[in-house]
Amino acid sequence: MAIKGQGEVLEYPLGLGEQQIPGWIEFQIKKRNMTQIGATAATIGLYMPENIAMPSTTSWENETHSKVTEVVLAGFRNMNPSEATTLYQGLQGMQSEEIYNAVNDKLKQTGKSLSEMGIGALAAQEGIRRANNFLSDAEGNGLGNGGLGGVFGLAPNPFLTAIFRGVDFRTFEFQFKFYPHNKDEAERVRKIVQLFRQAALPSYGRGTAGLGVFDYPNVLNITYKWGKDDNYYMHKFKPCVLTAIDVNYTGLGGFYAFEDGDSVCTVLNMRFSETEIVVKDDVQKGY
Repeated sequence: MAIKGQGEVLEYPLGLGEQQIPGWIEFQIKKRNMTQIGATAATIGLYMPENIAMPSTTSWENETHSKVTEVVLAGFRNMNPSEATTLYQGLQGMQSEEIYNAVNDKLKQTGKSLSEMGIGALAAQEGIRRANNFLSDAEGNGLGNGGLGGVFGLAPNPFLTAIFRGVDFRTFEFQFKFYPHNKDEAERVRKIVQLFRQAALPSYGRGTAGLGVFDYPNVLNITYKWGKDDNYYMHKFKPCVLTAIDVNYTGLGGFYAFEDGDSVCTVLNMRFSETEIVVKDDVQKGY
């Protein structure tokens, strides 16, 4: 056994971390104590998968706002941060006209005004919107649903703004193919698959009279390894949960088995999701 770890320790193939297979990936299956992460129940070492990626996604949405909003936002951008924050807090609960007047009054102290930033275009914007609504709603006018755009080639500016909503959990997908050469290897593969399947699933809540609640599934710590040490050239993982697992016993295009009926090729596909988001500071730490 080349690898060391807590709990039950399994590896495939044998010799991970040695000269012929220096790179490998370690999965520590952690016990759960209520919502806390507990001791390591099992340690599994596998060869490096063919597909290794480091995804990062953030959530953004497009929102529309009026010309008044666009001009008011421009007013805020012309203030220093402390002034803008103080003014914003005082605008809570105000109507749009009151907000406009308050921002305009504050901005005049800097020698500017909202009218200088394009508020004069508001009338044209509003006129286009109303005319377009009238023509679209009218029946029998022969103009169809194109409204003003179909007649004059004009359309209201939606004033799109990208709004940041947050950071998504990173997800990782791995595929492993097992070709056991003897009964001992086949048993080891079967045990590895069983441990991963158990880690992905909950159990019925302990100490409950019925079956109405679950204990959470296991958490997994994943680490890229080189030899006996962590591979610091590869990214780190936050604690993960196993969200999908698929076991395919026909990896050779059909079912081929040993004399005892065990498959000669097992393909294991797994998807992991981190339970903590990665932010800017985490990148410096290797995540």
